Amino acid sequence: MALLDFHHPWLLVFGILGNIISITVFLVPTSTFIRIYKEKSTMGFHSLPYVIALLSSLLWMYYAFLVKNANLLFTINSVGIVTETIYITIFLIYASKKARVQVIRTKSVEFLPFYLSFFLALNAIMWGGYGTILKDLRIALPNVLGFLLALVQILLYVIYRKAKPVVEENKKVSEHVVVDMKLQETSNQGK
Repeated sequence: MALLDFHHPWLLVFGILGNIISITVFLVPTSTFIRIYKEKSTMGFHSLPYVIALLSSLLWMYYAFLVKNANLLFTINSVGIVTETIYITIFLIYASKKARVQVIRTKSVEFLPFYLSFFLALNAIMWGGYGTILKDLRIALPNVLGFLLALVQILLYVIYRKAKPVVEENKKVSEHVVVDMKLQETSNQGK
């Protein structure tokens, strides 16, 4: 049973719960990507969270190779690498050129899934507990930051859940300018 050789009984509990919650975190965006596939558009969703999750899984995988008995880190980050790669691929297939390059700021939580933020907070608690019991600050400390960031996302969701998106005034002005210029060109051509 060297695969699950744990010195502390709670280590196994936090490790297994961490894996289950991490799988949930990786699968929460599935409905978003099914929607993107059906609509053949990213519809304002952003790729940054999935790129960061992929990089995070790659870094944790590297760490799992460096330490002993990191089988639970290895298994869950393998799942993370595969799922995040699939999400990013789908995003790139259906993203416009503009969506691939720049993030549009709104006050809408339409593209900030509450359940993802909630499970990210739970995930950070489980892996933070796992690292604490293992007395490995390289696991515990990043999850304190992850927990705080998840709380910020939840707070933003609570603040903006009823807010209407901000309409960019520049777009309206530039559309009117283009229309006015076309009308002026048309009237000048008629003279």
